[in-house]
Amino acid sequence: RVGGLGLGIGVIASYGEEGDVFRFYEVNPDVIDIAEGNAGYFSFLTDSPASVEVIPGDARVSLEEEFLAGGSQNYDMLVLDTFSGGSIPLHLLTKEAFDIYLQHLNEGGIIAINVSNNYFDLPQAVFKLADEFNLSAVLIEDRGDGLQSYDSIWVLLAREKEALQIPAIAVRLSPSPEVGEEFGLWTDNFSNLYQIVK
Repeated sequence: RVGGLGLGIGVIASYGEEGDVFRFYEVNPDVIDIAEGNAGYFSFLTDSPASVEVIPGDARVSLEEEFLAGGSQNYDMLVLDTFSGGSIPLHLLTKEAFDIYLQHLNEGGIIAINVSNNYFDLPQAVFKLADEFNLSAVLIEDRGDGLQSYDSIWVLLAREKEALQIPAIAVRLSPSPEVGEEFGLWTDNFSNLYQIVK
């Protein structure tokens, strides 16, 4: 079971196999329309052998409502892919947001966060959250060629350290950022983008 915050054109669904469930949360109805193939450009969602669901609306609100209504989605992986633009949804990177994510993640599950951003150095904020929740965290950086591929930077988080020690992850690790005591934990009441401006 995979949950995805941010749909894009649905590329992640192409990794699905028969019997998998991919459940995407997307706030922009136009993005949903394009990803579902209504413009005739993309078919990742319809081509996936997995069961694919798209939940419209704010992801955090949807996840909170789902938990209150029926309990955990029990995700094996929760993918956050909403932070690549110049105006990032900070309410998805706070302590309160992570309280919600962890309610929906099974014990051996992984939270994968795409922190690729041209304006902000997001790994520090994510590693601070990992410390707060006593999660294991690793950084993976893949430098693109600038033509056919672009820089891709991810932080992976897990309750169980062993989940991040599989060979496919271990061979791709980058040094973790140093997060000083002065870096404040982001909450619904506090965040500081000036600390992470590139």
